Amino acid sequence: CDPNPCGTNAQCKSQNGAINCVCPANYVGDPYSSCRPECVLNTDCPRDKNCVNSRCVDPCPGTCGINAICRVTNHIPVCSCKESHTGDPYGSCRPIPPPTPCDPNPCGTNAQCKTRNGAIDCSCPGNYVGDPYSSCRPECVLNTDCPRDQSCSRNRCIDPCPGTCGLNADCRISNHIPVCTINCVCPASYIGDPYSSCRPECVLNTDCPRDKNCLQNQCVDPCVGTCGFNADCRVSNHLPVCSCKESHTGDPYGSCRPIPVIIEPNVVQPPTPCDPNPCGTNAQCNTRNGAINCVCPANYVGDPYSSCRPECVLNTECPRDKNCVNYRCVNPCPGTCGINAVCRVTNHIPVCSCKESHTGDPYGSCRPIPVKRKTRNSNFGRKKQLF
Repeated sequence: CDPNPCGTNAQCKSQNGAINCVCPANYVGDPYSSCRPECVLNTDCPRDKNCVNSRCVDPCPGTCGINAICRVTNHIPVCSCKESHTGDPYGSCRPIPPPTPCDPNPCGTNAQCKTRNGAIDCSCPGNYVGDPYSSCRPECVLNTDCPRDQSCSRNRCIDPCPGTCGLNADCRISNHIPVCTINCVCPASYIGDPYSSCRPECVLNTDCPRDKNCLQNQCVDPCVGTCGFNADCRVSNHLPVCSCKESHTGDPYGSCRPIPVIIEPNVVQPPTPCDPNPCGTNAQCNTRNGAINCVCPANYVGDPYSSCRPECVLNTECPRDKNCVNYRCVNPCPGTCGINAVCRVTNHIPVCSCKESHTGDPYGSCRPIPVKRKTRNSNFGRKKQLF
């Protein structure tokens, strides 16, 4: 077999000293002269076969969808739905439903036909009225077809108020028309011209008088409910300042108690610079080398020689990303959100949300969103065709 005495592309095998020439798989011809592929082009095959990988094969298997049949025309598979079926023959064919009493529609104009237990049921579609067995018409054509507090727009009875009045204003209708007798009023806590724009009474403290504070868009007395027992409240530049009543001591934002009267022997005590306290409200007096030093206590701010006040009493006294806790402006996020959650502060309030690609309760625990694996359906895909 060396050199190969067989034909072109043929394989030489020896058995008991004798030469045997054979064509390799997928090849045809005389192995003693020449072997060639069964096919190279579709035209090398019968008309009902297709050339795939140098072999003439039936191109139909796996080509057509459910309830479809396949026939080969000039080497190309052609799919069609079975008799009494319809749909995509390369995807799926479904049985053609039997004729129903509603085809053609026996109901009135614009009416819908449905069958129930073999009987015909005619009904008018949404926004249409009338006798469905004769004719259905739009809900309205003129304003007079609607109630007096509605107007006809695009054949529907609607409330004509939206978009008519100014921002945040209310609207009333008279005889279908919102323009002629309309009366716009600003809602509670809003001020302004209701025919152009209503606005909140306040947004910032500076929108209010100095003895008022802006709370929920209203100018209110900030002293109400702020100070403790036996304490007095005064407002300084929109902020409440609490102090214990005369002859009382303690925390004016919690509780003040009477200063006990101690009767001592008639002993003349040397005067001290801090008695009585020369410092401002709520300030502490210290002496150093005979000199007075006024300081605000912990968590209090201000001028100790005039008045000390807590860093905050209301959230609005803190930056928008802080919250007032125990009279201090602090970050409200620590310890608020759950596992795999992130926290942001919006207008003093901590808001939790799950991290990206996570889901669940951000105030409890967030878990990763499972990744869905795509599966390939190879039963109904079209088979690549060679021409």
